[in-house]
Amino acid sequence: MSHEDLERRLRSEPSRHDSGYHAVPLPASLVARERTPRVGRLAILLTTVVAGAATAMIVIALLGAPAESPVGQEPVATPLPIASPESGVPSATPSGTGACAGPDLAVTAERWGGAAGSRGTTLSIAPAGAQACRLPAQLEVRMTTVDGGLLISGLSSGPAGGMLPLDAETRYALGVAWSNWCGERPDGAHLELRLRPADAWIAVETPAGSTDPVPPCLGSGEPTSLSLTELEAQPAP
Repeated sequence: MSHEDLERRLRSEPSRHDSGYHAVPLPASLVARERTPRVGRLAILLTTVVAGAATAMIVIALLGAPAESPVGQEPVATPLPIASPESGVPSATPSGTGACAGPDLAVTAERWGGAAGSRGTTLSIAPAGAQACRLPAQLEVRMTTVDGGLLISGLSSGPAGGMLPLDAETRYALGVAWSNWCGERPDGAHLELRLRPADAWIAVETPAGSTDPVPPCLGSGEPTSLSLTELEAQPAP
């Protein structure tokens, strides 16, 4: 018997370990796992590793990111330091002047004149002394009779609540025009003004040589009117 014949015989004979052996089928899950190609298992493993690394990076980024404000709320801003006066940045300072009162003013009128059925004059408002004050941008003006009866009133043009500086270097001009008076001719009609509703009225003298300030009637169907300009700053003479 040759060497090859001996090997074939040995391979064909069952070993003592194989005696009584019966093949048992594997579970289906193990069969499927055994049938999965190695390359496929490697791809699944790599996908799992990559997904785990990405999750870890997201967690790290969330932990390191600044906290966001709750929905509906604005982010809280950290206030910047306020510069001190020594830093060279100018700071707002109070004007140091109070509101003007009636005794603080010197009010005069130019001679009344007439044109196109109206009568008018220009008032000059200056400080009565050296003390500066703040003048309301709107003044109330009225025409009254000699005994104080009201004929007509109105407000000058200008921003409501605004204030204007009044000092020795500045005075203000205010134009007044009264039109269409169809009632009984009043006696001693003259002009008055006041700074605020609670203040006393300031009577303005009608200069000598003026035209009668009472305007003619342009039509009884139309109401009388008092037109006022805006206060205009004028340099002191």
